[in-house]
Amino acid sequence: MFAVKITVVKTEYYPELVKDVNMDIEGEFGPCPFFKEGQEIIVKSIDEIPEKFCSWAWGDIERDVALILFGAQPQPVLKNPNSMYSCCDEGLRPVIFKLERIVLADDNN
Repeated sequence: MFAVKITVVKTEYYPELVKDVNMDIEGEFGPCPFFKEGQEIIVKSIDEIPEKFCSWAWGDIERDVALILFGAQPQPVLKNPNSMYSCCDEGLRPVIFKLERIVLADDNN
């Protein structure tokens, strides 16, 4: 059985862009509160958003997770053809994810 390991590679934050927001959030706004660099999430199905996963980020990467989960090789330029990079495209604080197809141990053995 296959699954997808989602690793948070990078969390960005652009305070110079926050100054352009039409709200007073500069002091209380920062990097994405859902993810920390190095965090790993295992996804076995795309039927549901993983627990405590940001729904906006899931909306951005769900298609890529499905591609990896179902055997596609979407970025053949990577050394591991069973992986790719994807991101949450929130412009002020985007998150970069590495998606990797992994083999789960058979529970019946």
